[in-house]
Amino acid sequence: MDPISIAGTIVGGLLAIGAGAELSSRQKGLQIIGQNDITESNCTALCVQLRTRWNELCLAQSDEAYLKDRWQQAAIAASVAAGLAAALTYAASAAAASVYGLFVALVLWAASLVAAAAAVAAAGYASSAFTAFNTASTTTNGRRSAFLAAQNQMLLTCGTTRTNACTSLLPPCP
Repeated sequence: MDPISIAGTIVGGLLAIGAGAELSSRQKGLQIIGQNDITESNCTALCVQLRTRWNELCLAQSDEAYLKDRWQQAAIAASVAAGLAAALTYAASAAAASVYGLFVALVLWAASLVAAAAAVAAAGYASSAFTAFNTASTTTNGRRSAFLAAQNQMLLTCGTTRTNACTSLLPPCP
């Protein structure tokens, strides 16, 4: 194998390790319970349906916020590790200018390789977290739409007073 193929394999493996670490440690709260029953006409059942959609929306928003923070923190970690790798490489080059600094240069180059590997793994982690955030954002939009559809259905079937009474009982999303 040529050196470029070996380097590509190593980089791909590090990206996969980072993405796998993100996937294995991801937590999600949303479990979609079901869909709106568009044939329902009982106001009590419609209020229960509205509350269910509200709970799903709250959980989806929580997942979205969690995954956004996770993605942004991973991107910052990847940037810091890449910057550290560059700084260590520069320091190693400066240390190598002296015969006495050759050992220090070797240690710094080794440290820069570790930092570069950490940067690539963190980039894989960030990429996976970004994909998860995009999926969570799409899911949140779907849950918002389902809630609004349930609210509209209740409004049309039960009227404004009953719908407002049901909506007022919904707890705030955390």
